[in-house]
Amino acid sequence: MRWTYIILLCVGLVFGSAPLIGRFRTMPRWIRIAFVIAGLSFLCGGIGAAALDFAGDRVSPSVHWFIYENILVMFGIGVGVILLLAISGEIFKALRDIDAARHREIEGRATRNV
Repeated sequence: MRWTYIILLCVGLVFGSAPLIGRFRTMPRWIRIAFVIAGLSFLCGGIGAAALDFAGDRVSPSVHWFIYENILVMFGIGVGVILLLAISGEIFKALRDIDAARHREIEGRATRNV
């Protein structure tokens, strides 16, 4: 079960740090904010799940279920934000724009060197 927490923490770090990567800075602001929200929700959910796993039997069953339900809500927020980005199609449009800019830059370098 701990591997799933590690994977979710890594997913949270990837999505949370995506707006800090050079090419992704050109994306619209709301997409970068959505990435941060999704990353933070996965990160907090993974930390909470790991803490709940390590706490184990030291917490009462009612507190355990309360924390577990909140962790599921955090993961649900992250998945929902990612699905919103994917279904809206704006993320793919922004990624195509970034790729086109990269290709123009590569072609510009190739023509300067010739």
